[in-house]
Amino acid sequence: FVLIAVLISGCSSVNQKGLYNQATEEKFDEKSHINMIIENEEVNKGIPKGLLKSMVSVESGNNPYAVNSSKKSHHFQSKAEATKFVNTAIREGRRNLSVGCLQLHYKTHRKYFASVEDMIDPINNISYAANLLKNLYDRYGNWETAVKIYHSGKAKHNSTYYKKVMKKYKKI
Repeated sequence: FVLIAVLISGCSSVNQKGLYNQATEEKFDEKSHINMIIENEEVNKGIPKGLLKSMVSVESGNNPYAVNSSKKSHHFQSKAEATKFVNTAIREGRRNLSVGCLQLHYKTHRKYFASVEDMIDPINNISYAANLLKNLYDRYGNWETAVKIYHSGKAKHNSTYYKKVMKKYKKI
C-alpha cells in the first residue's frame, strides 16, 4: 500500500540500493519492494498467496537482476548491470537468455516489452509473469498445469520445476 501511494504521488525514485520516498526519506530495501510487488500481483490476479513468491525463489533465487544465458546463471546487483550484460549477449548473437525475477525467456517474450531494461525491471517482469501464469491457469483450469507450462511445455523439464516450486510453497 505504501509503495503504491509513493509511486502514485510521484515523489519516489529507484536507485541501486532500493526504493526511496524522497518526501520522507523512508527507505524500502529491494527484497521488501519485490515482495510487495509479488503480493500485489497475487491478490490482483487471483493467484494463490505465496505461489508467485515460490516461483521467484526457484527462478532467480530472489534476485531481480538475474540473467540465465545458455544455462548459466548470472546475478547482478543492478538493473543497469543486467541490462548491459543482456544487450552485449544479444549483440554477440546469443538468444537463449532468460531475465529478471521470473526469468522471462528473451526470445519468446521480448516483443511485449519496449526494451531489455523494461523486461528486467522488477515491476514489469513480475506483472507480465503474473498475467502469463493467470492466463495459463484460465486456459488449463488448474495451478499445477499452469506452473508447469509456465516453465516448459516438456514434461521432463516441467515436473521437476513444479516439485521445486511446491517445496518452496510449502515453506511459506
